[in-house]
This record gives sequence, structure tokens and C-alpha cells, in this order.
Amino acid sequence: MKKFLSARYDKVFKAVFGDEENLDLTKRLLELILHQKVENIKIRNPELIKRYAYEKGKTADLILEVDESIVVQMEMNFKYTDWLHFRNFNFFSVTINKDAKKGEEYKSKKYYLLVDFTYGKASDTLMEDHSFQSSSQKKYLDNVSVLEFSMDEMGRKWYNENDEDARTLFRYLSIFDMNEAELNALPRGEDEFMDKFRDKVIELNQNEDFVRFASDEEDMRMMLNSEHTEGREERNIEIAKSMLEKSDVAYISEVTGLSIEDIEKLKEA
Repeated sequence: MKKFLSARYDKVFKAVFGDEENLDLTKRLLELILHQKVENIKIRNPELIKRYAYEKGKTADLILEVDESIVVQMEMNFKYTDWLHFRNFNFFSVTINKDAKKGEEYKSKKYYLLVDFTYGKASDTLMEDHSFQSSSQKKYLDNVSVLEFSMDEMGRKWYNENDEDARTLFRYLSIFDMNEAELNALPRGEDEFMDKFRDKVIELNQNEDFVRFASDEEDMRMMLNSEHTEGREERNIEIAKSMLEKSDVAYISEVTGLSIEDIEKLKEA
């Protein structure tokens, strides 16, 4: 039976909300998250700069500039791990640092928001707003926030929300992990976001090249996250070889942890 890739997979998530043709979906999602009208969205390059020569490559899932005053970085987290928050905030700090260095002063007038869509995190709270503040509620940084959604709870609890906009947002997020049958069971013609989102996810799953690439990458990621360390470097070399025909060198370096120089050598071998 063919595997159906829901928007829980970051490749599907990025293909939907990072596509210029779907900016109406992205705009609607952002309006509900930011609680304000969104006029213009610019999709930034998700490749993040390295601050040191020996750093691994960094690629965010989605970085959006909203009305030239807000930067929203979104991360789709297929499952929760102990190092997830550290890694995502590390990526987020690179985005902020890049903007700060553009000006004469080491600061930015923009507002920065990291949005984590996280599966597998035990929580009774649908949404947690993490601000940098003291025990007396005094903010350390007033232009930086982290918002995390506990995605497993969305399908069970969105309808209990009293606020209409929040209920709509949670209802939208609840469909991210739906399979094809569940998506097709949704009523048509009642909500443009739901209709277009469903059609786009199903369309991506009908694209054999996309499914092959996304599935292969997920399999490789699971292998790399294995608890077994024996022979890891040799396995990573084999993974890198299999990726050379599908991915660029920088991305292979990020996934496998091998240096760009070593991967270039594999290409020449």
C-alpha cells in the first residue's frame, strides 16, 4: 500500500506553504497566528548562514517576511526529541543574527516569531507562548517570541476553544496530519483554505517524483536518528552516495554530517 504523505512531513508542509502559488493559504494561516491583517509576504531563502567554518549547514523549514516588519520562522516537527527546542532555536538565532548585522547597530526593528508545529510532545495545552521575561514579567526581549503548537491535541480539542479565530486556526492545524480518506471526507465548499489545502496535499501525493524524494529523505533521516552508533560514518557515506543524484552538496552535508569536501570527493569517485 502506497504511503500517504501528510503535511506532518516537512517536505509536504514546505511544498504547500512555501509555494508562491499558495500564498493565500500562507497569508490566512499567518493572519490567524499573528492576530492581524497580512498584506504582503516574502518567502526568504531557508538556507541559513554559517557563523563558523566548521559549523554544519542549517536549513529552516520556512522563513517568511510579513509586511516588511515581521519575520516568522516555521518549523514542522514530525516528532518530539530532547534536542528539538535547542536545534530550532539555534536556527532561529541565525535568522535574527543575520538581520541584526545588516544595520549599523546590533539590533533590528523587526519582530521575530519562531513557530513550532510539534507532534509527539506530551501536553494538554494546544498552544504555548514562550516569551523572554523575568520572574516579575519584565521582558528581556520585546521583539522575539516562540510559539509552539502541540499538534496531537488539535484533532481532539479545537472545538472546545471559545475564541472564533483561535478555533478556526486550531481546526486548520488539525487537518495537517490527515490521510487521503480523511481529507476527502471533509465537506467541500464551506472553507476555501480547507478545500485548497486538501487538493494541494493530494496533488503532491500523486506526483511520483515528489513522493519518492520525500519518502527517501524521511527514511534516511530515520536511519540517521538511529540509536545505534556502530558503523555510523560508513552508513552516512552510503547514504550520501545515494543522495548525490537527487540533492545538492550543501543539503547532503546537513543531513549526513559529512563535510562538503568529503562529499565532493564522493562525486568524483
